[in-house]
This record gives sequence, structure tokens and C-alpha cells, in this order.
Amino acid sequence: MNEQWLAEYLSVSGMIDAVDSFITPYTTINQIPPSHSLTIENNRLTLKRYCFLTQGEKLKLKSNEDYIEAFQSVFREAVTSRLRTHRKVGAQLSGGLDSGAVVGFAVNQLQRESTALHTYSYIPPEDFKDFTPKYFLADERPFIKSTVGHVGGIIDHYCDFKGKDSFSEMEDFLDIMEMPYKFFENSFWLKGMFEKANEDGIGVLLNGDRGNFSISWGFPLSITPSY
Repeated sequence: MNEQWLAEYLSVSGMIDAVDSFITPYTTINQIPPSHSLTIENNRLTLKRYCFLTQGEKLKLKSNEDYIEAFQSVFREAVTSRLRTHRKVGAQLSGGLDSGAVVGFAVNQLQRESTALHTYSYIPPEDFKDFTPKYFLADERPFIKSTVGHVGGIIDHYCDFKGKDSFSEMEDFLDIMEMPYKFFENSFWLKGMFEKANEDGIGVLLNGDRGNFSISWGFPLSITPSY
């Protein structure tokens, strides 16, 4: 057991396992950190960083419309560049702006290729009793269906994974990852969506993760991409 990894795992709050992304729970096993490549040549290992995040000059445009157009251009490229597959294309879809924006741009490109987008959405099981506060929305189906109807070109799938929860899937996660992982409440339906998508022949599964740093928060709602 790598005691440094264990100490960081227990002390770091949130979903991050450890500060040092090179170490693992095992002292004899390391992992390749993000933005690094590992090259083996003449029995020699070389670890090299191939990407650095740098802050360039601030973009100054003439109008708000120009900023919206520039943002949409970058966002469109980010989505469409990930659609290359010889299989079907899918996306996780909630009722929010993040996954909805991804789906909108993806469908726009796929329709040019006469290809439908498969969406996967989690819904509560039929026997679910809503215990959440009024400012929470346990069942997002009305907003999901609104997105599906507005965008078009979507084959939508709704999954409740009845009888499953984060505890029932814990052993599978440990077998896959071969290490402890930070608990999160929706792990069982994220896993379930990947399994369902695989059964449907999906080769690429998009999602709106980290959208809180771009679409939902930090930008005015007027910048929401049009379809």
C-alpha cells in the first residue's frame, strides 16, 4: 500500500483521489498523469508532457453577437470533432443546459450525415416517492422531452435502473478500477447508461460533464447555443 496515496485520498475533499496524479494505491505501480505520453524505445521508458494550459491574449470583439458567434464556433468544433466512429453515436441527456447544448450541436452535424443521435436519460422508478425539496427536480422528463422535440433527429431512451443503487454496483466498480474510488450518488446510473449504450451499439457517448464551468455558470444565458 502506498501510504502517501492513502493519506491524500483520505484528506482531499471532493472527487479527486490524490494531489500527485502519478501515484496509485500501490507503491510498485504508477500511472500516466494527464497530458503526458509514455514512449518505449530501445528498452527505455520516456515520460513526456505534450500539452500545457496557457492563457493567451484576451479576445476583444466588437459586439455581444460576435462573442456569441465565436463561442458557438469553438463549442461546435469541440462537439463535432468527437463524433467520429463507425458505430452509432449517443449522448447522456438531462433536462439542463449543459447536455442539451451538446446534443443540439451533435444532432446538427449528424443530420447532415442522415444519422440519428441516441440519448440516454435517467428517470426515477415508478415506485419513487419524491422526498426532495421543491427547488429540486427529481424527474426531468418534461424538460428532456422538450429538448428532444425541439432539436429533432433523436432516438430517446429513458432508464430507471430499478433495483440498483450505488451500493449494489460497488463491487463492479472495485473490480474494474482495482482501487478505492470516491463515492458518488449517481454512479449506478452512469454505469447503467454505458452498459445500455454498449448493448445498443453506441461507439461514442457524449455528455455535459463540467458544463457548470461554461454553459450553466459563468456566461449569460443569452449565450446559450441556438440549434
